[in-house]
Amino acid sequence: MNFKTDYIARLFQKTGHKRIGNYFVTRLWQKRNNPDTTFNPKHWSQMGHISVTDNLSARNVEDICTIFGADFGKTKRGFLRRGGIQHPGNSDYVIWWPTSPGRNSWVNEVSDNDATITETHKDDYTRRQHYHNHKDTAQKRIVFLHRKDILGLTSYKFTGVYEYNQKQSSEEMGVVWSRCREEVDVVNPW
Repeated sequence: MNFKTDYIARLFQKTGHKRIGNYFVTRLWQKRNNPDTTFNPKHWSQMGHISVTDNLSARNVEDICTIFGADFGKTKRGFLRRGGIQHPGNSDYVIWWPTSPGRNSWVNEVSDNDATITETHKDDYTRRQHYHNHKDTAQKRIVFLHRKDILGLTSYKFTGVYEYNQKQSSEEMGVVWSRCREEVDVVNPW
């Protein structure tokens, strides 16, 4: 037993303090960014609360629905997928997974700090209809932004809760959503 402790003590003496510090920082980073928890929807659902600082990323829409206890089957529409789903526990919220810069004629422009999302459509009539549908809404959106990371992998990252911005939205511009909160409580379906 003493041989092992002596060996470890000598190892630490040979290894500089900087290397030991880097080891512990690396271990903490790995523990914080563990893919077993980062991409595990059951883990986040059991937490009961998510925040932007948690760096929550979901692999797909099914994982997002699992976090909130929503029915994934309701997001399918033939070969197309809906862009969001009603929150099962609170009708004032919609769980939304926009793609940046957009898809299927929808264009989503996200500010650099993720504070605002401008949702518009290439077709003038559809953009105006969408604006008028949301003009007096009190609806808030729990947003998981679909984008590529620095490695080129795509995921849905939680960016916060957004509300309709009446001052910036217009028929020409489209609907503007501004972040109002960086955390949200989730329904625990288990």
